[in-house]
Amino acid sequence: MKKIFKNMAWTMAATLVMAACSDSLDESSGNGNDLNTDGTGYVKIALNLPSTSGTSTRADSENDDFNDGLAAEYNVNDVILALFYGADESSATYKWATQLPNLNFVNQGTSTDNITTKSNYVVSEVPKPSTGEKVFALAIVNNSGYFSVSNNKLNYNAAGTNPSTEFSGTFAALFTTASNTDLTKIASTTANENKGNFMMTNAPIAKQPSVTSTNTTGWNPDITTLVELKVYDDKPTAEAAPSNPIYVERVVAKVNVKVNAASNTLTIKEGETFAGATVEFTGWELQNTNKLTYLVRNVGSGDKAAWKDWIKLFSTDPTVSSKENRFVGTQPDPYRTYWGIDPNYNTIVKSGEITNNFNVWSETSAPQKWLELANNGTTAGLEAVAYCAENTTIAKVMQKDQLTGILLKATFKLSGTDGVDFFTCNGVNQIYTKENMLAALTAELAASSKEDVKLGENEKLAIKEDAGGAEIKNIEDLKKVFQITGGTTNPNELSDDQANVILNKYSTINFYKGGRTYYYATLIKHFGEEYTPASGVNSLDNYSEKDHLGRYGVLRNNWYELLINSVSGPGDPEIPVIPEEPADKEHRYINCEINVLSWAKRSQGVDL
Repeated sequence: MKKIFKNMAWTMAATLVMAACSDSLDESSGNGNDLNTDGTGYVKIALNLPSTSGTSTRADSENDDFNDGLAAEYNVNDVILALFYGADESSATYKWATQLPNLNFVNQGTSTDNITTKSNYVVSEVPKPSTGEKVFALAIVNNSGYFSVSNNKLNYNAAGTNPSTEFSGTFAALFTTASNTDLTKIASTTANENKGNFMMTNAPIAKQPSVTSTNTTGWNPDITTLVELKVYDDKPTAEAAPSNPIYVERVVAKVNVKVNAASNTLTIKEGETFAGATVEFTGWELQNTNKLTYLVRNVGSGDKAAWKDWIKLFSTDPTVSSKENRFVGTQPDPYRTYWGIDPNYNTIVKSGEITNNFNVWSETSAPQKWLELANNGTTAGLEAVAYCAENTTIAKVMQKDQLTGILLKATFKLSGTDGVDFFTCNGVNQIYTKENMLAALTAELAASSKEDVKLGENEKLAIKEDAGGAEIKNIEDLKKVFQITGGTTNPNELSDDQANVILNKYSTINFYKGGRTYYYATLIKHFGEEYTPASGVNSLDNYSEKDHLGRYGVLRNNWYELLINSVSGPGDPEIPVIPEEPADKEHRYINCEINVLSWAKRSQGVDL
């Protein structure tokens, strides 16, 4: 599986230096040396949104394809600066926050690069640390109603409405508190006069690049999320001091789907069972997205931080050509990290509770409006995209019904037809036309030894006009699709005996109304085949953290592109129920190639 990484500059570099006692941020403190004696200092802030921010080690150099995305994804509507005080990131306790006024961002890029912007500012009245105490900064860009500031107090509400409860405690208390995922607030391209509103918070950054498993001596990437700041007593010294960069990332992932054809129609190749048939893709949606999220990426902190385990993992698979640690990048400024923990990371959710944790489309709650697919003729940047919350798991929890994937809607057209009714039976790769299916079922009834099962002289088996596509497994399902016409009662329902005779011969009948079909195309792969190959997995026990952690999942700040390359047969006649089985247990018609744009961009090709 080939991945293309388009590193989306979803980072914002911010320089912070401690600041003054005047309520006017750029105003002098009033004494001759701008020296504060009241326990406050100066913080100088330079917020930068660069067009590129570093690459991923998860692709060869020719795949390091950078993409800025949409201008709306970079809009800054508001910035909160929250400060934590203590000996280190894990023990530092929140103390002070400020809502910055409207910053004057200036475009620093070319005329075609509308992403790179920069703003300089000086913040005042920041409390000085005590002796031996350090100050650490968290930036919250576009608070989206989850946070607010009043009297230098940071308020937080996990529901994203009317934040009025003051946050307190360590940084871990923030990144381990789950918030409701409201994409209208944290990932909107239409909010604020069509300028967009994407929530961003600090990105975990490594101090050293990735290494191979044969070169780990002295390697300590020391991944941190908060940024340590220096406090200055006077304004001139603060202004002259070097910058302390804060890199922020959007709290959502991004996905789009393309068909590898000039139109959205693929033809099944010669040699396949259904050669000559075509599939026209008419829409797509994300399936199984997370209802909960951490608003700051959780990689852990302190002695037992999760990242300290991840950096020990190197693939043992002989087919993996590159053996570097996959969780840390190699491009400097900054060295990015590529994994995180979501609110249901370690848990296999019970089947009856799946919808409590994930947004799941079903036949009874189908999308009202499907997203459009792009194709080879689509103008770059105009494809429909979707955003979702982070959804990651440990390797032992990589089960299909807990991972985010793609649901595709299509019309399967038999050779020489334009979307007609057809059937498949008993899982056999053979298509029955409507006429053939009715004839086969009629013959089955006629062969019965029970006279009351046979059709009457003028009776015929027919398909109900209002019948929709269906997977028929029982008597009730059968009666929803078929009826008897031409009798004394017209139309008439099949009897239970008649239905049982049919089901004894055809235990499963798939009815494709007008050729409509659905593909639960693929689970979205994060590291995918290049770094975490897997095959023949029939049990979750076949997965290991060393070889497979991160194989599947969606991570914030990553852009996943699904490229549909080919189709080999029809999918499901109705929106399929996601099975409770390992992610790599294959029995589908679709296979994908994913490109991750980082935005990082990951492209995943699909053969259906």
